[in-house]
Amino acid sequence: QQFDSALYFLNKATLIDSLNFEVNHFYGMFYCYADNTRYIDSKKAIAYLETSLKIYPDGIESLQYSGILYFQQGDDEKSKKTFLRLYKLQPNNYQANKYLGLICQAKQDYKQAKLYYENAVSLNSEDDQVHRGLCYTLSMLKEYKLALLHALKAVKLNGGEANNHFHLAQIYILVGDKSKAQKSYRTAIEI
Repeated sequence: QQFDSALYFLNKATLIDSLNFEVNHFYGMFYCYADNTRYIDSKKAIAYLETSLKIYPDGIESLQYSGILYFQQGDDEKSKKTFLRLYKLQPNNYQANKYLGLICQAKQDYKQAKLYYENAVSLNSEDDQVHRGLCYTLSMLKEYKLALLHALKAVKLNGGEANNHFHLAQIYILVGDKSKAQKSYRTAIEI
């Protein structure tokens, strides 16, 4: 019922001023992250967030959430473009650094991915996905000892994630510790 009320008031606000930044931003947020899945609609969320950014191009949250939605939909180009805009406005924005790291890693631009991931870790060292991404990126740059530290940190932060154990096993192989690699592979399989 709270969601119905929120939607009712957003509809009223749109009737009053459909070109208002806040109205479009909050509509986008509503369709993006409503607790009730019946309201989640990423296409509507993106449309409203894009409208809010036409009204106010420097809307930090609108940039952040539209970038995440583009990423989740597999549109790396739009996501990268959006996060680069956000990064230019706020170089210390955690989400911009995290997602730019993920995108650069996927594009095999490991030097740039390393820079973004290191920034993200310095801003929030409690995200196992960032440590796992940095681990992989460092391994591609043949920085195995540093990669091992981030693989261990990812497992420490989220030992229930099979991918963390899998990456740790791969790094153990690269540093020559086959017994620990086997143990990590077994753990990944058991999860």
